[in-house]
Amino acid sequence: MTFKAQSRLVVFLVSLTSLILILFNIYSSRIKSGVRSYINGESAYSKGQKDALLNLSYYLNTQDISYWNRYKESLKVPMSDNLARHAMVNNEPDSVAFNHFINGKVHPSDIDNIMWMFKNFKNVKEFKEAVDLWAKSEIVLIDINRDAERFKQSIDIKLKEQLSLKISISNTKLTELETNFSKNLSNLARKIEKLLNWVNALVTIIMIGSLSAYLMLVIAKLYKSKGELKESYDKVFDLNLELDTFVYSLSHDLRAPLTSLQGLVKFSSLETDIKSIKENMGLMDKLLDKQDVFIKDVISLLQRRNLSPQPKKMNLKELIEDAFSLNRHNADNKQVRTELQMPNNLEEINSDIVFIKIIINNLISNAFKYSDATKEYQFIKVRVKSDDNNLVIKIEDNGIGISEEYHQKVFDMFYILDSRKRGTGLGLYIIKQSVDKLGGTIALDSILGVGSKFTITLPKFN
Repeated sequence: MTFKAQSRLVVFLVSLTSLILILFNIYSSRIKSGVRSYINGESAYSKGQKDALLNLSYYLNTQDISYWNRYKESLKVPMSDNLARHAMVNNEPDSVAFNHFINGKVHPSDIDNIMWMFKNFKNVKEFKEAVDLWAKSEIVLIDINRDAERFKQSIDIKLKEQLSLKISISNTKLTELETNFSKNLSNLARKIEKLLNWVNALVTIIMIGSLSAYLMLVIAKLYKSKGELKESYDKVFDLNLELDTFVYSLSHDLRAPLTSLQGLVKFSSLETDIKSIKENMGLMDKLLDKQDVFIKDVISLLQRRNLSPQPKKMNLKELIEDAFSLNRHNADNKQVRTELQMPNNLEEINSDIVFIKIIINNLISNAFKYSDATKEYQFIKVRVKSDDNNLVIKIEDNGIGISEEYHQKVFDMFYILDSRKRGTGLGLYIIKQSVDKLGGTIALDSILGVGSKFTITLPKFN
């Protein structure tokens, strides 16, 4: 997943969790308001029924019609609330329940919360139990009102005593129902609040986690960018250094043979001895040969510098044998014996033929060039093998060898160990560049006076 896609995902998660958090907080606030509205309504309901029973008791004792009227007026509050409950249970229009609540002395700002709570929580256990308690209180009030109406129609001492007792018992029962009603709503509020707190905590954790993850991604991106910038800077620095070295060495190596040639030409123009002139001409020929090799190496380096490998099927055995053949015809190399060891299945490989030629031809050419004529038996051995993922080529000779202190320097541009040989200081540098282009490695194992062994490890191409 890209950094852009990861950023979008984090923004989406943070936005989603923020929205959920806002909605749950609004929902939590609405629930708390609903519970508060029910408790406020219950207070008005409780006051109405207590006032009704108190005025009824006064009426029983005095038969004063004013107490009866107060009883009926006070009874309207709980009875109107009961009518509102019936309207909500029967799914009647909200306006019907609203008007009943208004008659029941419920504050208008609480009515919407009461109806919303009823619609959304009527099947929740604690709320359902509270509504059942509300219905039971209605039954008590209806029962008392029925007996009160009978007593008003016919004043009966016995009925008066029964009704007085019933009022006393009902007061206790209604108080118990009201207490349980408030308790159930409080339990519901606590339960919902606990649930919402858990949800809030979870959503907050997700939000913080998302932001932390995004911050870590940004930091990782910055570190990566910093690393890439440093790597690019190092590459540019190395390229500039390499370019400076290249330009300086190129100008020096181009001018040095020309200066020598100019001197030889002047000497030859003053020389009268034919033998001396021929010697000078031979020296000029060697200088021109060396300059020709140098220019070819520079051209080869520049041509291959920015190319990518183009693997294709090639005959590795023929390429190695051709390299032996090209160098063996020189008179200085006739004593050097060559040996090739490779399994049949590696005679043909898939790789970039140009890079492979540069590596093989240069290494075998160097092995011939730096052979040790003082040794009776001179050899160059090439061994080819492979493992699961790599092709390994080992080129070994018993030539003059290289001192250990120069093992790393020999791969630098224009580094020449033996100025007496026709070296340009580019051969091993070009070999190293070619191996790098193929994604491989080259290692040198050499002892001065004993010989050298180059091990090239290259990845297999399909």
